[in-house]
Amino acid sequence: MIDERLHLYGAPTHPGDLITDELEERGMTVSELAAKSKLPVALLSDVIAGRKDVDIDIAMALKNALGIDADYWLRLQESYYEEVEYQAAQKKSKIKEWLKATVIPNG
Repeated sequence: MIDERLHLYGAPTHPGDLITDELEERGMTVSELAAKSKLPVALLSDVIAGRKDVDIDIAMALKNALGIDADYWLRLQESYYEEVEYQAAQKKSKIKEWLKATVIPNG
């Protein structure tokens, strides 16, 4: 069962947001990360913008470039998926409750 206390009810955090934070901390640009990771700038830009997810290849490249374990990036991605699913289920549940409360009974 999902522990409701674990959900912050804000927008789920995509790993790309944390890559951005890491780049800022290190004073690196996306181009520099691309060169170190041997990933295309366009791909990294898509990950950072949340348009592309972190897969094993990207996680390994980030590990090699940043020294942060690939498992960390994969767990972040999995947590993102779980939070998106949770929020979608919550929204669906609230819509069902609203519909149930607003339906006009026949007769």
